[in-house]
Amino acid sequence: MDDTILLFFILCLSDRLGIDLSQAYLEKIKISAERYPAQLVRGSSRKYTEWARGGSTEE
Repeated sequence: MDDTILLFFILCLSDRLGIDLSQAYLEKIKISAERYPAQLVRGSSRKYTEWARGGSTEE
């Protein structure tokens, strides 16, 4: 699917559903920052649940 068509579809759908994409994006960034604190997870591919249970920083 052409990127512009996909973007248009997403914009129309979010408008119809009443979703503010800017706000949704900011909320997602906040959640990610809480799940993956940069000082702990930089350079690692571990899932946030491993960090939540106190997993080590070694791969």
